[in-house]
Amino acid sequence: MKLSFRFPEISSAVLLLFCLSSCRFFHMAPFTLLSFQPHEEEVLPSRDKEILLEFSNTPDRTSVEENFILQEQGIPVPGRYVWKDRIMTFVPKKPISPGSQYSLNLSTEAEDIWGNSLYENFHHPFRTSPDILRPSILKTIPEHGSQVLNPAQPFSVFFSEPVDKAGFFTAFSITPEVPGFLTLDAAGTTGTFTPGEEYLWQQDYIVEISGDLEDLSGNYITEAQSFRFRLGTETAPPEILYIGPASENFPLSPCTVVGVNKGWETFWDIKICFSEKLNPANIPGSISIDPMWDYSILFDNYNSPRILTLRGEEKFTYDQDYTILIDTSLTDSQGNHLREPELYCFTANGLKSEPPSIRGCTFLADPGTGLITEVSSFGTISLANYVPSGPHTEGFFDIYCVFAESREPDIASIMENISISASNYCADLRITGIETENLTGPPSVPPADSNNREQVIRVHIDITDTPGNSGIITLTIDEGLHDSAGNTMESPWSVVVIK
Repeated sequence: MKLSFRFPEISSAVLLLFCLSSCRFFHMAPFTLLSFQPHEEEVLPSRDKEILLEFSNTPDRTSVEENFILQEQGIPVPGRYVWKDRIMTFVPKKPISPGSQYSLNLSTEAEDIWGNSLYENFHHPFRTSPDILRPSILKTIPEHGSQVLNPAQPFSVFFSEPVDKAGFFTAFSITPEVPGFLTLDAAGTTGTFTPGEEYLWQQDYIVEISGDLEDLSGNYITEAQSFRFRLGTETAPPEILYIGPASENFPLSPCTVVGVNKGWETFWDIKICFSEKLNPANIPGSISIDPMWDYSILFDNYNSPRILTLRGEEKFTYDQDYTILIDTSLTDSQGNHLREPELYCFTANGLKSEPPSIRGCTFLADPGTGLITEVSSFGTISLANYVPSGPHTEGFFDIYCVFAESREPDIASIMENISISASNYCADLRITGIETENLTGPPSVPPADSNNREQVIRVHIDITDTPGNSGIITLTIDEGLHDSAGNTMESPWSVVVIK
């Protein structure tokens, strides 16, 4: 007897629902290791204490832990497990030993949560480095706590063994920050910092090597280490030993002591002597003169001057008060600043700088008798003895000038700046010569109240009178008149007389 069965029709939707609800039984993706650590053949004992395995599927944690073994020299190493998603971390109870053989092992008995076995047995041997000595710093140049004189002093650090180059560049720092260049020699044992700009004088600098620095075996330096050095070996501020003229011994005293120093010559340059050598870069901005006086600065030594000469491009103005300020921005060669501003005041009224001045004038009224009379402005003068047909046609004016001490008249300057005129054709007057010594004709007769520094300028004039015509005669010397040292008269002088 033949039996037959007929199954009821099952819709496709029901089949789909069944598959979805039972999908865990049909998960066929291979269960594999995606990554593991350590993956090197030689590892650093001080760093690699954790063992990591990452799986392709969600593992069955119990089966993985039961089938995983970390062995040292063939002996299982105890530890604990830490899970995060598909990553297992095995933490040994004791640190990984240096100079030892290890292996990671996981058999195919390990499964994922769907029951899929590990695709293949996993075995990874590795060894740990025998080098466990930490690198150390043997010395530095400059040494810790030292004082240096070179503003561009390189800083070198010497290690007990080669260190990681990239790590050295990261571990090195200098405070205050200075731009520069770091190098590590080919042996890897000497690192050098070369500053890109000069250090600041009297500044402490701290070089630090951080504790992250490793040797080539990954051993860290014991701890961060710091080294201090200072640019400068002394802290005494510079002092002004002398300020005064460069050509004379005429020291100025500070304004706080004597007020204004009198008797400064207009042609003097200024010399300033200091107790020690200076930084030339700070000198121009630290000196100011008021009112402005154009000058250039000369150094006794270009790189480290101790004596400065302020050479004037022009003379000081006569009878003008001046101040010289030297402020604290001035430093010595090691960056020590002047302790406090120094102010000096002087008046340019020296006896050798006095401008020429005219005290008075006389006139040869009668060439026949040698009569000389004093001439005053808006006084009267007679030319009766200088008639056209008369025996005398040449007379003179004696001009009494006061010159600076040890100065002489300049004949060329007198000729350029003297003139005489007559109005209304009252006379024809023409200058024929100038004398300042060995005067020809009658001796001079100075006006009253003579000055021991006055000198006579005899102006010879050809005179032709015009009888019956009155007028004004003007004798003038312009302000361009100067003496033998170039001291120039400050304003024009003239005498106006009525004929």
